Amino acid sequence: MNKEIVSIISVIANLILSLLKIGFGLAVRSSALIAEGLHSTTDIISSLVTFLGIRIAKKKPTKTHPYGWQRAEVLAGFMVSLFLALAGLGIVWSAVKEMIKAENRPEITFWALAVMIVSAATNEILARLKIRVGQKEDSLALIADGKHSRVDVISSL
Repeated sequence: MNKEIVSIISVIANLILSLLKIGFGLAVRSSALIAEGLHSTTDIISSLVTFLGIRIAKKKPTKTHPYGWQRAEVLAGFMVSLFLALAGLGIVWSAVKEMIKAENRPEITFWALAVMIVSAATNEILARLKIRVGQKEDSLALIADGKHSRVDVISSL
């Protein structure tokens, strides 16, 4: 499996997870699950940036770019790293706000828990796949996206 196929799989998996979380969130009236679904839509963007970086980096050298386009993938990896940093800050911000507020205890439904377990497992599989293929093919963008997926496992749990 090459890095381009892995990045496409990631986009599709994140789209499915996003729809699943938002759909179940609406069905069971869970604002936390809906918020997680909206967060997963940002993962789609991250995976698309990775895919585009990989795709552009494959272009042949031209007169205006005689050394090729490989830096596009490095730039995509940098952008995904920024997404990762922002996601981490968002998790900390959200946790601090909830600890300060602490006005009600969350109710965890079976379906919400099931969706989050499926999400965490899927993201862990994606993280391992992206990191492994990224290391094999020396793809900074794919490795960064894999680490982003690993952070999503932690936030889902």
